[in-house]
Amino acid sequence: SFEIKHIEPSQSLYEWNRILRDKVTSAFILKPQNVVVWVNTSKPYNKEYCIENNLEVYELTSGGGTIVSNKGDLQLAICLPNHLQIGTSFMLDSIAKMLGKYLNSVEIVGNDILVDGKKVYGISSVSQNDMTLFVMQFSFTDNSELIDTICHFDSTPAKEPYYITEFDVNTLENEVIAWLTST
Repeated sequence: SFEIKHIEPSQSLYEWNRILRDKVTSAFILKPQNVVVWVNTSKPYNKEYCIENNLEVYELTSGGGTIVSNKGDLQLAICLPNHLQIGTSFMLDSIAKMLGKYLNSVEIVGNDILVDGKKVYGISSVSQNDMTLFVMQFSFTDNSELIDTICHFDSTPAKEPYYITEFDVNTLENEVIAWLTST
């Protein structure tokens, strides 16, 4: 069976560990109510700023960089068994098609989706216990200053962050749920 749950960011690490351990095919939809920072433990980030501003910070051991989410953004986590052989490319292609219904100039670059050359979506994954967890971020709010402060305090961003304005987060959430229940 395929379970779809809405969860709070504070529940996410527990749920992700549970589904990887118990081999549960599932999806989680997160809609943060404040700033949430997901850090790759091997990448630098402005930890002092996060502490000083009392931001929620969660450490991940997946690939990819730091993710900054805010109220109005959408995060999606999908956990699938490895025997299905569904990888990041499939996820990127599927999401790009979804976004292409509403946006022009949708382009996949690495593990990101750009609109008009600016990053609005990123994905990372972790495999464990014959399961793969895909973690995705859709930006619907202007987090560029926060991203610069938290992620690029010591470097220049590889891709310019941006956010989706052509439709709202609930429209995409409904598209994602329809996609997940039809797949």
